[in-house]
Amino acid sequence: MKIITFVLIVLCLSSAVLAVDIDSDIVNEVNQDGTAEVIIVLEDTEEFLDDIDVKSDKSILGFEETHYDLDLNREYDTIDAISAEITEEGLEEIKNNPLVKEITLDRINKIFLDESVPILNISETMVNSQLIDGTDHSICVIDTGINYSHSAFGSCTNESFISGTCNKVIAGYDWCADNNGCTTEDNDPEDVNGHGTAVSGMVASTNETYTGVASGAHIVAMKVCNSQGNCKDSDVLSAIEWCTTNSTKYNISVISMSLGGGQYTSYCDSEVNSQYATLINNAVGKNISVVVSTGNTNGNNQANGIAAPSCIKNATRVSATDKSDNMASYAFRHENFPDILLAPGSSITSSKLDGTFGNAGSGTSYSAPHVAGAIALIQQYYNAIKNLSLTPAQLIQAFNVTGKRISDSDTGVDFSRIDVNATFNTVDATSPTLSLISPTPDDNTVTTSNVSINLSSSEILATPLLEWNGTNESMAGSAYHFETAKTGLAKGNYTFRIYAQDFIGNTASTSERTITVANSLPTVSSATVSPASATTLTNLTCVNGTVTDSDNDSINLSFVWYNDGISNTTTQVLDSSSTSTGESWYCGIIPNDGEGNGVQVNSSTITIQNSVPGLATLLSPSINYTTNLTLDFDWSDVNDTDGDTLSYTFLLSTNDSFIFSTVNVSVSETNVTQAVSENSYFWRVDSCDASDCSSSSTSAFEVDTTLPVVNITSSSLNNSYGNLSYSVFETNLADCNYTFRNASVIASARLFNTTTEVELFEQYNGDYNLSVTCTDFANNEASTSQLITLNDTTLPTVSLSTTSSGDEEVDVKLTATTNEPSTCRYDVNDAAYDTLLAMSTTGNQTHEVTKEYTEDTSDTLHVRCRDLNGNTMQTSTTVDVIVDVDEPSSSESSSSSSSSSSSSSGDSSSSSSRTTPSFSEEVETIQEVQEPRESPQKVFAEQGIVTLQELLGENDSEDLRNMLEEAQAALSNENYVRVLELVEQAQSLGVQAVNNLDEVQDAIEGSVLTGAAIFSGAKDFAGKIPWLPVSIILFLALLSFGYFRFLKPATWESKRVFWRKKSKKDSNAFSQEVYQLGLQRKK
Repeated sequence: MKIITFVLIVLCLSSAVLAVDIDSDIVNEVNQDGTAEVIIVLEDTEEFLDDIDVKSDKSILGFEETHYDLDLNREYDTIDAISAEITEEGLEEIKNNPLVKEITLDRINKIFLDESVPILNISETMVNSQLIDGTDHSICVIDTGINYSHSAFGSCTNESFISGTCNKVIAGYDWCADNNGCTTEDNDPEDVNGHGTAVSGMVASTNETYTGVASGAHIVAMKVCNSQGNCKDSDVLSAIEWCTTNSTKYNISVISMSLGGGQYTSYCDSEVNSQYATLINNAVGKNISVVVSTGNTNGNNQANGIAAPSCIKNATRVSATDKSDNMASYAFRHENFPDILLAPGSSITSSKLDGTFGNAGSGTSYSAPHVAGAIALIQQYYNAIKNLSLTPAQLIQAFNVTGKRISDSDTGVDFSRIDVNATFNTVDATSPTLSLISPTPDDNTVTTSNVSINLSSSEILATPLLEWNGTNESMAGSAYHFETAKTGLAKGNYTFRIYAQDFIGNTASTSERTITVANSLPTVSSATVSPASATTLTNLTCVNGTVTDSDNDSINLSFVWYNDGISNTTTQVLDSSSTSTGESWYCGIIPNDGEGNGVQVNSSTITIQNSVPGLATLLSPSINYTTNLTLDFDWSDVNDTDGDTLSYTFLLSTNDSFIFSTVNVSVSETNVTQAVSENSYFWRVDSCDASDCSSSSTSAFEVDTTLPVVNITSSSLNNSYGNLSYSVFETNLADCNYTFRNASVIASARLFNTTTEVELFEQYNGDYNLSVTCTDFANNEASTSQLITLNDTTLPTVSLSTTSSGDEEVDVKLTATTNEPSTCRYDVNDAAYDTLLAMSTTGNQTHEVTKEYTEDTSDTLHVRCRDLNGNTMQTSTTVDVIVDVDEPSSSESSSSSSSSSSSSSGDSSSSSSRTTPSFSEEVETIQEVQEPRESPQKVFAEQGIVTLQELLGENDSEDLRNMLEEAQAALSNENYVRVLELVEQAQSLGVQAVNNLDEVQDAIEGSVLTGAAIFSGAKDFAGKIPWLPVSIILFLALLSFGYFRFLKPATWESKRVFWRKKSKKDSNAFSQEVYQLGLQRKK
């Protein structure tokens, strides 16, 4: 029982210890509004957020989440803390959470509202040719943002700022992008209040009249306040963290804040949000001064304390003086903060939000940027002279020690108003440390006539002075290192020392040194043999490098040559007569100034080389093929640069590697006569002296005495061409030709194939001699011939076509095309060839005539042809012509043209009396009604097969079965025209009579036939259908004529041409749609 009681007591005590003190302001705000904006300092942020109920950004079914502990605003990167909106339940939930170290209200801070710069005693200061204006330093201004387009900041555009290319305002961030509740962020710190623009102008304006304290410094703008100048703790903390984290990237040396709240009489590190102290200490740890204004009063409490966060221990606190350089009545201060720095804060003219300049008002807000700019100046200055930076504490001390004392009767403290120039002069009170470094000669040493004196300093120096034998002279160099070279010194004793001062005026000097200059021996930098490679014909020269004598004595050079290490001659030039192939030579050079010899320098060794003989040029034979069996081989003589006597080796081989040479002859002349046999050869010539040989290029040729073997393997003639096949055996065949001749014809041409077609220029019967001649590359020639006979008894074939043109007078042009040279005749009545009318002939195979018509008519034109051997067509080929002549019109004229075609061989029987269109002719003529489509032949042929199958089903006969089998075979072989011909033959048997009647009815219903066409068609059908009364056909024709003449006049012209053309045409031009219109007889 006692143990249990003890555990309960321990648990109660533990709970009491773990509970976090809650600011009454937080409790009051939660009780009043239900939530409060707070900053929570944690042991571990990630673990805390995992345990707490954080409001989700997502809605559920359109309703926002209402039950949560806190609404997270921001997590910090470098500290374990968050800012959030907390509910009453959340506050109760976390106050005993062991991960929670501190909960503070996210308080609202307020911004503290040409003559100022001179008061600070800032004058143009140069250090080592560098203007001290804050260059290379950046000041992070945490305020209401900035108008970076203002001329004081370089008139930067929004696009340039966002891309990071502005010269003055180089970076920034907006923690209050909505300019009101500060709930959104972006990367454009656009000022909508004006306070931040004025503060930034006081820091670094480049305007010539209203110049900032550090006009060369960069601005990094942090916007943390809304348009009314209210700034949340959480945003200010985020800005301090951002500036510290990015300090290295932007070289930020100062953070300036002209804002705050409350009033404190001692350090407030533990009284306000503890993260102010944490983040300011982090910045100071990175040598960044955090400058904060102390705040302003609206009453009489100016000496009762200073605002947070200026009360943070490591902050640089700044209060204000007035126009008379007295303590400003409105400025916060307190006796417990004697390190407060003062700067002008009353009626300051600066950059305004609208792009102009004007009175920004008064307040410690405007004192802080003066000090921030001054710190940038001091840091640049100290870096220039010491290559170091001062710490924030050292800067505060320096400003306090060197500033003007301003007495404050309210606190009894004499505060320091900063004096920049005084701080410059007080920063460095130490003299530089001077050191003489190598190669400066030591004291009491003997040296040469050339002396170099080198100085090193512990800090940047103004120009030091060298005292040389009692006379001062300047030294070359800069910053930490200087030097002077003394050359050509006469023999004797010399004294020297160096005086120097830093830029503050601190002086220093080295101790005096004495040196003795004695005689200096001359030197030669190098010895070189020229040329670098040589033969026995080359003179060698020993070339000296740079000759140096510090005493400027006259120098003589001695030369010596060494052959294989043994001294041989003492001239500078070694004559070629002294050298031989294979010897090794080098030279040495010895300088002398009259008092002694310098050190001898030797060249590298070269070996005398033999000159390789040149290459012989092969002159003849220059041919690729020859029939000669004895050849003269000639080549050019070779000049040897060494003058050696040369010999030549002639090599002749059947392979280009010359491994098995058939001939290898050494001669002193440049020609050889050599017998050869039939073969392929390679030859070259080697030019040789006593040491080396060089080979010429290789030339090739072939000896060929064998004639080609030529045979005509087959030949034949017909009425158009001769066919020739031949064989030839020849390895080096160059060309073959044929000759074809009889008494009146000679034809010849080059042959490209061993089987070829020989075209006859004229095709008369008779005997022809056909010969073939072949030649090889050695011009060996062989021929063979054969006698063949042409006996042409084949009749010519002809195809006909017609074209017509004109309207009132129609010209019909008849064209006959024969398969061989012929003459053709024609007439409207068939007759023997000799009695027909002549046609004009073009090119032996095209024959034409034009016939004129003046009235409507129809003709059948008959054509017969005769070839050159008298073979004459015994039957004519015909083509039907229908002429439609338009009557003259007073208001308009029309034109028409038509064409038809027919073909036949001379021995076929054809009739010109047929007027009823066949199945194939129907398909051919219908193509005028519609535009053609791609390749419908197969479709037509397949329909023809269906038609034959239906006919066979209605009338089973052996003829129809044979036709169907042949048509199916033709369809498989893609012979679609033959399929149509077989269907046509089936029509001639009369088995399509009923279908013809269906076609007439279909034409009436489908608006295809004109009345006249139906009338003509009915007559033809009646001839084929004797059992059908003609009267029915006439009645249907009249009925159709009336319908199309009066009810369908618009389609009259398109239908009347239906029956005009009956000759066969290539079914490639047929249209599928027209085929469906005119040929679907199954309906």
